[in-house]
Amino acid sequence: MNHTPNALHDTATVIDCLEISNWSESVFQQMRQGGLTAVNCTCSILENFRQTVKNIAWWQKAFNTYPELIMPVHDTADIRTAKQHNKTGIILGFQNTSAIEDDLDLLGVFHQLGVRVMQLTYMESNLSGQGCLERFDAGLTNFGKEVLEEMNRLGILIDLSHVGNQTALEAITHSRRPVALTHANPKSLCDHPRNKPDEVIKAVADRGGVVGATIFPPFLPAGNRSVLTDFIDVIDYMVNMIGIDHVAVGTDFTTGQPRQWFDWILTGRSKKGPALQLQHPLVNPKGIQSAADFPNITAALLERGYDEHQIRKIMGENMMRIFSQVWENQGTTSDMASPASYHHLISRLKLTSEQRLMLDSIPMVLFPRWFFVSIKKQIEKQSDLETARKIYYQAGWEGAVKWTQKHIETEGLSGRALLEQYMNSAGLRGWGKLTIAEYDEQAPRAVVILTHSAVAEEMGDVGRTVCDHLPGSIAGAFQTILTTSGGSSKKIIGRETKCLANGDDKCVFEITAVD
Repeated sequence: MNHTPNALHDTATVIDCLEISNWSESVFQQMRQGGLTAVNCTCSILENFRQTVKNIAWWQKAFNTYPELIMPVHDTADIRTAKQHNKTGIILGFQNTSAIEDDLDLLGVFHQLGVRVMQLTYMESNLSGQGCLERFDAGLTNFGKEVLEEMNRLGILIDLSHVGNQTALEAITHSRRPVALTHANPKSLCDHPRNKPDEVIKAVADRGGVVGATIFPPFLPAGNRSVLTDFIDVIDYMVNMIGIDHVAVGTDFTTGQPRQWFDWILTGRSKKGPALQLQHPLVNPKGIQSAADFPNITAALLERGYDEHQIRKIMGENMMRIFSQVWENQGTTSDMASPASYHHLISRLKLTSEQRLMLDSIPMVLFPRWFFVSIKKQIEKQSDLETARKIYYQAGWEGAVKWTQKHIETEGLSGRALLEQYMNSAGLRGWGKLTIAEYDEQAPRAVVILTHSAVAEEMGDVGRTVCDHLPGSIAGAFQTILTTSGGSSKKIIGRETKCLANGDDKCVFEITAVD
């Protein structure tokens, strides 16, 4: 498909990995003029807990004041909604973990308030590790390791842009999820203490992370004399270093910020003044001087020779991938959504009262065939495949838990016999022959095989979502059996390792525990 630069930009998901402007209606209008789908907006740098909460409260008012321009982002579905409604999705982010002070539980509080990105440290050291301007970098602290683990668990993207190099390398290794450098350029291209050595950039990419190239003048070789092509040179350099799948745009726009603000963020706890001297007034590269100029990046990438698929990745799809992996646990352990996010997803769908009642009260594997086909068409008409998969998984899980609890209470069944009855009931609804190949409550582990699916045949070539609810259904039933029998208390997940829809001779569902 041959798009003009403007047409390509208009249809792309465009994400700025970080801005830290003096927020105002004018800034939000610039975001809309630039076609920005979502922006990681800093709401905490050096602030403590109370000050940060006040900043977040300001954002809540802004969402109500400018609903035609911006909306909050809590998951990737919100970013897609922003695109559909011509708004800019605001991702609340921190550039420091100073706001949690010395209390890990505050990470959960901020997650509930909508924060989805956190930089581990700013320029200085904190309780988690070392900043990039410290004289010595002793690495990640024990508290910092616990912070990372909790961020992984909650689904908060770890940002290492300002973090000391040794601390960053240890964080990359310790994190179970991909991390990001939301706004950093290669030190080998521009030797500035805030830019990152190749070793760190490559380590981020090797673990599936993304690096956002920044237009901030001091981080570019030509400084205040830079132009748009100098910024494209940075993108080229990083694509050649780590590949197209790991490069994004993180402008670090500081639109409207006064000189005193820069002095504040660069001074930190010091009484000696700013740790870095900037060449004020800062002049952004000609051609990308504000968020309104974002279409110029797309045009410049086309002119440089990038194809449309590559440009979509750089402009937003790479960040969408990592957001999905971190926020929603996609591509890592399971397709399971939390109950809260599941009901949030369901609430977006325009289902009939009958469909919603059935979805809430009956396990999906026990739906009459005609009903499953109709509700599947509704879900996939109104949502993308990723969202549909999450709905299927959690719908299967919740329905199975209710069914299993009921049959434990009314029939006294337990263990393998109960799971077999559940599988047999599913088979009678046309799902085909479901057989338990392995069953071990001590491990805990179960493997179920589906050798024939009448529903799949009836629905034809619809992709693998025909079976996406079964991992959740089987896992939910197995979890309930274990909980009731006093067995393992570990969290159970289900995944499909073989699928008829992929040309395999059977579907295989593995149910295991998460450590």
